[in-house]
Amino acid sequence: MKWVKPPIEGDKVRALAASHNLDLLTASILTRREMGSPGQMAFFLEEDERFLHNPFIFPDMEKAVERVLAAAEEGEKVLICGDKDADGITGTVLMVETLRMVGLNPEWRVPLGDEDYGLNPQVLVEKAAEDVTLVITVDCGVTDFPEIKLAGELGMDVLVFDHHMPREDELPDAYAIINPKIPDSYPFTGLCAVAVVSKFQWALSLAGTEIWG
Repeated sequence: MKWVKPPIEGDKVRALAASHNLDLLTASILTRREMGSPGQMAFFLEEDERFLHNPFIFPDMEKAVERVLAAAEEGEKVLICGDKDADGITGTVLMVETLRMVGLNPEWRVPLGDEDYGLNPQVLVEKAAEDVTLVITVDCGVTDFPEIKLAGELGMDVLVFDHHMPREDELPDAYAIINPKIPDSYPFTGLCAVAVVSKFQWALSLAGTEIWG
């Protein structure tokens, strides 16, 4: 696939940058996306917290937060399974950093070489033997029905953080699933996987605060 940038006028970019104290790169991006009004720019740049949706809008977000906090309290072994594209890798890195916030030291992996996308049954068996009790998927998992069932049979809970289309009227039997494409679960369905993880990081950071209570 070849991406083609829409043409823009340099004068418009410079005028927008000057009038709103923006750098030229940001002004050019806003111009290409035809976002010239203050409201549009504020929404795109998220300068106003009122434009950010509460992460607990996701139906399973509280369950996911509580499960991770319980894992931290008990010192459980955690495995993060991501994808090997840019979204999956950055999402996996952010999830590792997020879990370290609460004292966990998770293992992580992404598919290697020609390895298939999604959860790997052999890895689940190996990690169960190493006493891993919590598996977290990033950028995959919402269609991994047999693998998530296997994880449950092996005594592992699975938290799914994904943005791919789920099956119609059917979800895997995971402990919690955070996915904006599940109908009626989130106002904006266009979140990428790393953005879904960032929502979880935000929710986890609220745990123990007055907002959480």
